[in-house]
Amino acid sequence: MKKPMSGKKLLSLCLALVLVLALLPGEVYAGDGGGHCGDRLNWALDNGTLTISGSGAMDSYSAGSAPWYRQRTMIKAVEFASNDATSIGNYAFYGCTNLVSVTMSSNLTRIGTRAFSGCTALSQLKIRGSNTSGLQLPSKISSIGSYAFENCSKLTNGISIPSRVTEISEGMFSGCSSLTTVGIPSGVISIGKNAFLGCRNIESIEIPSEVTSIGIGAFKNCARLDPVYGLTIPSGVTALSDEIFSGCSTLKKLTLPAGLTAIGNNAFSGCSSLSELAIPSGVTTIGSNAFDGCVGLEELSLPAGVTQIGTEAFANCTSLKTMTIPNSVTEIPTNAFYGDSALATIYLPASLTRVGVSAFNGCGSLKKVIYAGNREDWSKIQIETGNTALTNAALYAGNDSTIPIMVSATATPGKITGVWEGVV
Repeated sequence: MKKPMSGKKLLSLCLALVLVLALLPGEVYAGDGGGHCGDRLNWALDNGTLTISGSGAMDSYSAGSAPWYRQRTMIKAVEFASNDATSIGNYAFYGCTNLVSVTMSSNLTRIGTRAFSGCTALSQLKIRGSNTSGLQLPSKISSIGSYAFENCSKLTNGISIPSRVTEISEGMFSGCSSLTTVGIPSGVISIGKNAFLGCRNIESIEIPSEVTSIGIGAFKNCARLDPVYGLTIPSGVTALSDEIFSGCSTLKKLTLPAGLTAIGNNAFSGCSSLSELAIPSGVTTIGSNAFDGCVGLEELSLPAGVTQIGTEAFANCTSLKTMTIPNSVTEIPTNAFYGDSALATIYLPASLTRVGVSAFNGCGSLKKVIYAGNREDWSKIQIETGNTALTNAALYAGNDSTIPIMVSATATPGKITGVWEGVV
């Protein structure tokens, strides 16, 4: 007959069992059906609805560490049980791919970083006690974290950002491909990197006059942005960031501020409908691929202060017919006008010292080069390979398009010769 288990052994066994249960995945034991998510906030998950009760601020989390994360695919609705909660923490509902509806506390002041990132089924944002339809955010919110609504692709129609928000954070609505309008309040002073990246159905957006900074790729691939009314950049913005409007294929008209000094790399690449653009006189730098693929542009003049043009800056502008390069430019870089098949006339400055490889490759319609210098100046220009379209065009003196100074030419790297007439 076996001896009965001693009290000491029984206690050890119970302790071991408790330890094992504590290490098991959350969905296995009942304690994961609810718990704390803030000093005075609790949560409970029942039949697909995650209820947040209590008051105060929600805890913030890192990716995958929210207490309900293991059951995230079960969550279809989030409801704040009262209006006493004041914040939604970082990564709170990150990756809840089946979450459809959120009813928020009216006293929320903050939505954390990536709070709803990856909630691809989310289509309803409500405020507790409100019967207003559409997407709503509580009016007391003053801060919305980076990528808070990233890839919430079912958020449809329009959304208005609360008036207390002063910054549209990085990636806030990136990948919200069903949004059609966004209301930005007048107090906003900055729009972050990738803020509206890939919002391909946004048609209307007004940038407040107080904005002084717009980040890289802020409106990239907003393929339906303002096809009728155009867009105005506020006067306080002094530089257009890289890729800011890249891929905005229906953007036809853009008004740039007088104080603008720089246009970034790929700023307008792929803006295939852009047809009206005046570059302000203060601009000194135009980045690489800045207007690559702007097939709607027919004419463009660069202001007198431009000193730097990036590679492929105007490549594949297949409707561009006339171009003026100011006297402040000394170099036309590699592939600058590559593929501009309609380019017929170009004005070149006396300051020019070098034309890069294939700068005019594919410019088969180029017939007239109006050069501000004389024969001696022209002979000093280093013209690299791949520019036969330039060297085969008729060359005219100064700004007078009636006096040809060269009617044929053959170019080799660093050297140009030809038959000269008229002005010497």
